[in-house]
Amino acid sequence: MDFASIFLSKGLNYFSDDVPLNAILKYLKISQDKNLIDLGRFVSNELIEVSAIVDHYAKPVLQTWSITDERLDSIWLSPEHSRMLSKMQKLGVVRSAVEPGGTIKHFLSGYIISDPGFY
Repeated sequence: MDFASIFLSKGLNYFSDDVPLNAILKYLKISQDKNLIDLGRFVSNELIEVSAIVDHYAKPVLQTWSITDERLDSIWLSPEHSRMLSKMQKLGVVRSAVEPGGTIKHFLSGYIISDPGFY
């Protein structure tokens, strides 16, 4: 199935194509960040589709006990869910508040990934 027939935002950049967001950033004199542009493209091309599948068919499962009755306290994620989380981390979703501009970029990243439900 072509996912673009379900989500009209497929192919749009969730960061650079967001006109109101970019108007606010321009007004605040906050420059565009390559990671945010890449993140916006990633959300549109991959994350929104994977998140829909994860939400409906591959929800995370809390693993409290092992088969041998040992305490685990871990979460079992689908491999694709884990891959999405790793890719978002590489794109700067988890940012240090002490790096210059880190706080605003952290919240911008959260805004960009909120539509698919990963924030």
